Amino acid sequence: MANRRLRNFDFVLSVSVIILACFGVLIIFSATHTNSSPAERSLYQKQIVWLVIGFAGLALMSAIPHKIFYLLSYIMYLAALLSLAGLFFVPASFSEAFRWYRIGPLSFQPSELAKIATIFAVARYLSTREIEKGKLGDLFVPLFLVAVPALLVLRQPDLGTALVFVAILFPMLYWSGLGVARLFFLVSPGVNVLLSFNWIAWTCFMFVLFGSLYVVKPKVSIIFAVVLVNVSVGLATPYLWNNVLHEYQRKRVIAFVNPEKDPLGMGYQVIQSKVAVGSGSFTGKGFLQGTQTKLDFLPKQHTDFIFAVVAEEFGFLGSVLILSIFGLMVYRGLRIAAQVRNSYASLVAIGVVTVFVFHIVVNIGMTLGIMPVVGLPLPFLSYGGSSLLANMCMVGLLLNIGVRRYAY
Repeated sequence: MANRRLRNFDFVLSVSVIILACFGVLIIFSATHTNSSPAERSLYQKQIVWLVIGFAGLALMSAIPHKIFYLLSYIMYLAALLSLAGLFFVPASFSEAFRWYRIGPLSFQPSELAKIATIFAVARYLSTREIEKGKLGDLFVPLFLVAVPALLVLRQPDLGTALVFVAILFPMLYWSGLGVARLFFLVSPGVNVLLSFNWIAWTCFMFVLFGSLYVVKPKVSIIFAVVLVNVSVGLATPYLWNNVLHEYQRKRVIAFVNPEKDPLGMGYQVIQSKVAVGSGSFTGKGFLQGTQTKLDFLPKQHTDFIFAVVAEEFGFLGSVLILSIFGLMVYRGLRIAAQVRNSYASLVAIGVVTVFVFHIVVNIGMTLGIMPVVGLPLPFLSYGGSSLLANMCMVGLLLNIGVRRYAY
């Protein structure tokens, strides 16, 4: 038994994560070593402490049989919701910006581990349903399981992390057997939001949507629900834009579309990030030699814009190497999800891979100016103890599932 598990252990995934996490400590040191604040100059040391804690979390998550996680899925989900809701009720001395619990010198962000709990809950539900039939009742429950933590996180406010919860759902539904057409109907409200500010684009999309409904010919109840939701979203989006989104969130979207419109405000980060990436050229300026970094032109260079530091100091070659390691990590995760025989474990693996992919794509897209700035860290590289711990735990889950891939 022990020999078989050792043979199934994914050493490639483990080594990839170790390389990324150790490189993350180095790049955080580079991003903060010239900072005038002693607290920020020591951030890499805190990251090392969290990395050690993260390895402990990885070991724990890889050792517990996934059947235990299955049994405790809904309990952990409920605990995660309570931890998110508790941020709005604890004394100010124990919370920070409604996102972190502060205990002494440490701050902990419950939304990071809530992602894992949500994956567990959605995976348990989907593993017990024939979701490919697309019954509205079967789709409502996973939508609800994702919507509740997403809304709690959005209320903090933390738009980027809230979007992660939404992103988790669709690949898991597809993996559980939901057809592409029905998946399109499910994501159509999101597309609707993007196009609703231009009535021509919105009208064209609605024609495509109605055409798809005519070709697929789903049940009348599904047709009614899809049309009602999309029309409602299209009409409500302008109102939500003006009355629900915070001013800084609207500015971020505007800065994404045209950063030069506010070059000294919300567009400043994107402009400076592009400068840093471009200045790295093919081979980079060298470790600790990035001028954008040393002169502190780029805000949040040790968190949201850490990839700009990588690109400036290690250039195109270094960036491609890091992206290749990320790609290898994602490939190994997908491989595990495809090979595992247990449907619950397979869905958990897909949920974990989705979180990694969403963070990587959005974070690097922010750095390059092709995605709006929504404040998502780059896994294993960006500074953040809660994020690093959650990422290490998710890798532990993948290793756990990989070792037991042939067990039902």
